[in-house]
Amino acid sequence: MSFRKLLMSIALLGVGIGLVSGSMDSAYKNLEIKEKKGTTMYVAFRINIPYAIQYVENQLNGFKKKLETAEKGKKALQVKITNYSVTLNLMKKNKIKRICVFGDFNGWMTFASEKPNVLKPGTANPDTWYTPNAVPFLVSGAGEKLRYKFVLDIGKTYIAADGKEQEFIYLEDPKNTSKSDDGFGGFNSEFLSK
Repeated sequence: MSFRKLLMSIALLGVGIGLVSGSMDSAYKNLEIKEKKGTTMYVAFRINIPYAIQYVENQLNGFKKKLETAEKGKKALQVKITNYSVTLNLMKKNKIKRICVFGDFNGWMTFASEKPNVLKPGTANPDTWYTPNAVPFLVSGAGEKLRYKFVLDIGKTYIAADGKEQEFIYLEDPKNTSKSDDGFGGFNSEFLSK
C-alpha cells in the first residue's frame, strides 16, 4: 500500500470513528434556518444520539463540579444533577423510538402537533435524526427569541427525578449554547429570528 493510500485510510477511519463516537466538528449545527417567507421562517433540525449522550454526561459532570464549590444555588444544582442523571441513564440503556422538536412554534405540542415536527433517522447514519421537512415558525420580526427542545421517546414510561411518571425525555439542543431555564430543572434552547 502506498503512503498516500495509507494516509487516506487513516483519515477515513478517523471520520468513521468520529461518527460512531458521536463527536462532530464545531461547524455542525442542529438547527438551520432554511428560508423566510413573509412572517414564516422555516427551520430544519437534526440531532446525533451518541453526541447527545456525551453532552448529557458532560453537563452532569459540570453540575457536579459546580456543586462542590457552590455557596448559593445548591438546591437548583442538585435538581439538575438528578434530572441529568435520570436522562443519561435512560438514553444509555434504551433505544430511541421517536424524536420530535417542540417549542414556541407549536404551543409546546409533542408528537400530536399539527405542524411538521417529527425527526427521522438518517439513512447513511441512523444515529443522526433529521426533520424531513423544515419546521415553520411564525415570527413578528427580526431578533425575536424563539425557544425549542427535543423530545425523545424510548417507548416506555419512567419515573422522573421529581417522582412523577414521564412518557418522554426532554432535552435541549446539545449544539446550541443559547439557552434559558425551562422551570423544570433543565433548559430550553433559543435562537433569534431573521
